[in-house]
Amino acid sequence: MDKKQLSEADICAKFISPAVVQAGWSEVDQIYREYTIAPGRIVVRGQKAQRNMQTALRADFLLCYQFGQPLAVIEAKDNRHTVGAGMQQATEYAERMGVPFAFASNGDGFVFRDASLLFNSQLLTELAMDEFPSPAQLWSLYQQWKGWTPEQTRVNGFAYHQGDSNRVPATTSCMPSTARSKPLPLAKTACCWSWPRARQNLYRFPDHLALAQKRCQKTHPLSGRPQYLGGPDHGRRLQALQGCHGQAQPQRQGH
Repeated sequence: MDKKQLSEADICAKFISPAVVQAGWSEVDQIYREYTIAPGRIVVRGQKAQRNMQTALRADFLLCYQFGQPLAVIEAKDNRHTVGAGMQQATEYAERMGVPFAFASNGDGFVFRDASLLFNSQLLTELAMDEFPSPAQLWSLYQQWKGWTPEQTRVNGFAYHQGDSNRVPATTSCMPSTARSKPLPLAKTACCWSWPRARQNLYRFPDHLALAQKRCQKTHPLSGRPQYLGGPDHGRRLQALQGCHGQAQPQRQGH
């Protein structure tokens, strides 16, 4: 078989996918092909708007420890390119996903870019097709890179979204961990979250409670009293949630 006559899709199917599966990655919930990193720009013409699919960014492979917990990106090229020809794209996609591991391949081997420098203290490493890292290896390096404690590792490694229903994970669950670790932006003039989503996020991130309480309250222009937005009982819900975290209950002035 002459590899140089094969298309990029053939290289992925005949060489890259078998190598990744042989390393222990599951086709069911760890390997995602043609994963959309960015859906593309929205172009507005007059009264109509449509998304320009040519500007969409898609990774050839996204490797996840579990659904919603990305670890690495693989960018493939046909065999007429060098092994590391796709590394620039893979690096960009990995940075967008907030992961330190990126791979490039043309079917002859892999170039592994380890931004954490924990694999062998080198940024770039050439690997044979049968030397691809296992999920346990990358997950261990990822934990060290994040600096997680054992308790943080246990919490982040638990698949909260899984169950016997068809529900999909919340938006924050699909974000990179670097984005989830920061307070989510809240509206300054109104509380835009529904109560189930607010309860979920505020419980997981106690530091959001102060932001929500501050930004979901507005002074009435005439009376000067605090006016809670986002529902008539939103203030009571925030008080109940604050009590769950063992903090003092906020004193809300009467109207």
